[in-house]
Amino acid sequence: MRITCEATKPFVRAALKEVIEKQINFQKDCVEIKKALRGQRSSVQADWLNKKGEKFIVASKTESLEFNKAALHLGATIIIKENKKGQIQIFTQKQHRVNIARIAAKIRADEYLVRNSKEFFGDPKRLFEDGTIDEVPIWHLFEQGGMLLNGSLTTPDQTPTALSLRRIVELIIE
Repeated sequence: MRITCEATKPFVRAALKEVIEKQINFQKDCVEIKKALRGQRSSVQADWLNKKGEKFIVASKTESLEFNKAALHLGATIIIKENKKGQIQIFTQKQHRVNIARIAAKIRADEYLVRNSKEFFGDPKRLFEDGTIDEVPIWHLFEQGGMLLNGSLTTPDQTPTALSLRRIVELIIE
């Protein structure tokens, strides 16, 4: 079977359209992150993690697959992304030496408090453990990868967190 130029046009058009859409989304996400860092109105929340203005955190309710790439491109230290289901993923940069286990412990303790109306009284070391813990099974810590996940592409049916995006940013910054 011989493939003609006419036969490949729809495939090439579709592939180019996808590449262009990704680039547009990447650029839009970069613009929103930059606006947030300047303190301008934005769909993204951004906060500096140190007084030198070297490390920053970005958080957004977005379905954009380019958001993480845009945040990394701009040098974000911590990226927090909430999807339309209310599930939240937290990504950190190894070179910034972020203690993702400490972040996991704070978030797991707060999640436990909100869901059970009482403080976590188990072994506090459990909150720092890699993987999923029985006391707060909706959060999965992947310490080596620098991630704390409440749902993902591979676990789309995970119960969403009871914590707001703003509260998670507060817990990380404090």
